[in-house]
Amino acid sequence: MVGDTHATEVTHNSTSYTDSGIDVDITPSATSSKILIIATTGTFMQDGYVFFMSIFRDSTNLATSTTSGYDHLTSSHAQGIGNNIQLSQSLSYLDSPSSTSEQTYSVYARAETAGK
Repeated sequence: MVGDTHATEVTHNSTSYTDSGIDVDITPSATSSKILIIATTGTFMQDGYVFFMSIFRDSTNLATSTTSGYDHLTSSHAQGIGNNIQLSQSLSYLDSPSSTSEQTYSVYARAETAGK
């Protein structure tokens, strides 16, 4: 098992995905290896705008490699506080990298509306 903890506040206000700083390097033992990535984050959003998160392997968004048609992997529980929202987002993905080279997995985030 490999893990990473990132306890520093990160601000995302772009509609393009940016790295959150939660990264882990994993080297599969065989080309048939399966890697289960699970990430849970705490998020605070102002003005109630929508916030998306996904898991990337190197520069590839793993959500777009599925048939879902979405570019994000999020499961959210929201609690409204006035115009602000606090939520816990959990992401998971079972990857088959078909490689024995080191793979870097990262949590990326983006806003629905720029500046929020």
